[in-house]
Amino acid sequence: MSEYIKQSGSHLDKIKGDAIKYLPVKILPAFSGLLTIYILTRILAPFKYAEYTFIFAAGLLFLQLVGAWINSTVLYFYPDFEKNNELDKLKANIISLQLLLLVIGCLGLGLTCYFGNIDWQLIVVSTLLMCSQVMVNVLYSLLQAERQIAIQIQSTILQSVIQIIGIGYCFLFCPHNLLVIFFVLFSSYFFALVFVVYKTKIFNIAGLLFTFDIVLAKRNLLYGLPICLWVFSTQFYSIGDRLILKYFNITSSVGSYASFRDLSVGLSGFLTMPLLLASHPIIMGMWKNNVDKKVIEKLLGHNIRILIIFIAITGIVIFISGEWVMSKFLSAEYFLPRSLMIVIVVSIFIAAISMYVQKALEVTNKTFLMCKITLSLALLSLVINIIVIPRYGIFGAISVNFLSQGMYLLIVYFFSRNILQPVVGFKFIFHILVVIAVVLLGNFFFSFLLEEYYNDALKFAYTCISTMFILVSFKDVRQIFVKENNER
Repeated sequence: MSEYIKQSGSHLDKIKGDAIKYLPVKILPAFSGLLTIYILTRILAPFKYAEYTFIFAAGLLFLQLVGAWINSTVLYFYPDFEKNNELDKLKANIISLQLLLLVIGCLGLGLTCYFGNIDWQLIVVSTLLMCSQVMVNVLYSLLQAERQIAIQIQSTILQSVIQIIGIGYCFLFCPHNLLVIFFVLFSSYFFALVFVVYKTKIFNIAGLLFTFDIVLAKRNLLYGLPICLWVFSTQFYSIGDRLILKYFNITSSVGSYASFRDLSVGLSGFLTMPLLLASHPIIMGMWKNNVDKKVIEKLLGHNIRILIIFIAITGIVIFISGEWVMSKFLSAEYFLPRSLMIVIVVSIFIAAISMYVQKALEVTNKTFLMCKITLSLALLSLVINIIVIPRYGIFGAISVNFLSQGMYLLIVYFFSRNILQPVVGFKFIFHILVVIAVVLLGNFFFSFLLEEYYNDALKFAYTCISTMFILVSFKDVRQIFVKENNER
């Protein structure tokens, strides 16, 4: 038992350390992304933001289709090639394969935007943006496998600074111009790519790009392609509704829905992605090194509990102070009803929890099963969206997205429960429900006691104090900041 505790604490400390190191990698893009949304909602009318989000969503979908294979493939095969001293061969093969797949992505994005009646100049710039993002992600995956976080941080700083300066320029000198906005985004990723290429000296293996190993490429593709299709499918039932809304020429509240979801994804990514980026290679390594299954399950359970805590906090903030907080980020014409905001945020966190539940399928190389599940859900969501969106608009799109995320979590749990079963615990669930009830009752009490004196500012202050109370009341959160006895 002591060895189990020792192993668990060691891996938890490693994840905690790497998660803290990865914070800048997510803080800066989150900040620049939030600033971009803030500015765009002030210089673009909602219908124009809907056009922006259509192009951006299309680009993201094809980016995932042709580039999402890279991270899992690199992390899976990197240790083997490192052991055999053949890393240059692996890197060259992966880069060559990615360049070939980019051709398909460019064609797909171009046709999607063309049928969406997008200007050809926007199509060209958005395609260049996608290519830059894909190649940056290739090099970031290699850096993640090598745990060279410093270069990622430096590149992220460069990309974020260029984006912030460029969007600021758009705000001051050329509002309403989508072409300049997309050119700014492209430039930020292009210069970040050039920086990483220079720092990693990846051009030293340029000669190997022409010695394409088809057998190795096939092996990489067989492992990574299901991941590509899986990510594409999950993104499709997450943001594909924006394409459908555009094709049905529905513009009412689309800008409001898209901007709030973009804002929520950015904020939640700041909370969830450093933990996921740090956890993934460690969990894969633990499984390959035959670490006790209970240790892995404990780590997965720990991360899931952290996400549930943040779901509770976010829901409370939106319920008590949601409209007031949103007024600081978005124009009034972009507001959504409080109930829809909560549903959107919960669906985002459900997707984050699924990333840990599915680890059992990832480590056992059952990526094709994951792919079949998500492809089925994507097809189902497409059919349902085509039926409900013309009648219910964004309400139908939000509902379909929530149901799709929930169904994926339940299905993937069913298939993975006999391999790895993260333990959340009834005691924890009871604790979180009690805390939520106490905070909401406290808000009701102050509203009744103070009446008109309990204004938006006081509500937000109460929300902040309640958030701190929630955080310190859970051991899983305290373990991130202080070293405690790892025995639960």
